[in-house]
Amino acid sequence: MKPDAADTRIPRADRPDRLAIGVLGLVAAVTAVKLWLAARFYGFLSGDDLEVIQGAAKYALGLEYEPWSLRCLFHPVVLVAPILRVAALFGAAGNPLVVAWIAAWPTILASGVTAWLTFRLSLRLGLAPRTSALAAFFYALHWLPLGYGSTPYPRPISTMCFVLALLLALSAKKAWVLGGGLLVGAAFAVRFSEGVLALPLLTVVWWKHRRREALGLAIAGGVLGGLLFAGLTDWLTWGRPFASLAEYFRIMSGDARPPSPHSDKPWFWYGTSILHWAGPVAVVLGFAAVRRPGARLPLVLLGLVVLGNSLFAYKS
Repeated sequence: MKPDAADTRIPRADRPDRLAIGVLGLVAAVTAVKLWLAARFYGFLSGDDLEVIQGAAKYALGLEYEPWSLRCLFHPVVLVAPILRVAALFGAAGNPLVVAWIAAWPTILASGVTAWLTFRLSLRLGLAPRTSALAAFFYALHWLPLGYGSTPYPRPISTMCFVLALLLALSAKKAWVLGGGLLVGAAFAVRFSEGVLALPLLTVVWWKHRRREALGLAIAGGVLGGLLFAGLTDWLTWGRPFASLAEYFRIMSGDARPPSPHSDKPWFWYGTSILHWAGPVAVVLGFAAVRRPGARLPLVLLGLVVLGNSLFAYKS
């Protein structure tokens, strides 16, 4: 039997379908590791993670807890509370450690899915299948999504929304751009600071479609997503639309000293902090890729995220 045309052009080990199976296996493996990490290391860090658990338990289990007024409760109420309510039917509500473990499930799922989406996004950007699989590998095993992805922290969820939004924005159909805007609106509801993700999304939309209509769809999707995921959630939980957003700006603008432990650091502190957060391997690969045409758009998007967050004094 003669091999088909695809077999004569692409070695079997480099075919996207075979690499996709490997990436899915990687996602399954790291998801299992994160479930174990969430059960084994159940402490809390900055308090954002604990707030998610308490907020979800308030609406699912009747916990007497008053959330911080600047928190939009989309993540704990919409993504976590329904799971806790079902788990309570099986007696899980009586064990705080089990409640904390279950509250991490949406984050664990989102961080695993993002590794798969990274593979698909890399292919959509025109990178080679092996390079795309390697990108998914680097993301899945990076300490940030591997560590924080096993906690109830919100950012891995907003990251998944953003990567999927980019994937939709790069679709040949302009209508999918609306979905990308909706997802950025969802990321904004999960974490208000993720509103800066609108900058890279609009950049991708213009780079792909070069049409004002596409930009309009992305903006409309973002506004609709903000109204639906943040405005409606606030209305149902705080009593009026965008109540938590108003509190967010009131509290943050009224604080004389930004609530960041690094607010007094000079600008070149970025040089050392990036080695901690991104890791030296990612930094070296980033510099090595500067001259490669396929890396220019991702590097521009990275720069826009850093620039957007740098506009706020309380972001380090």
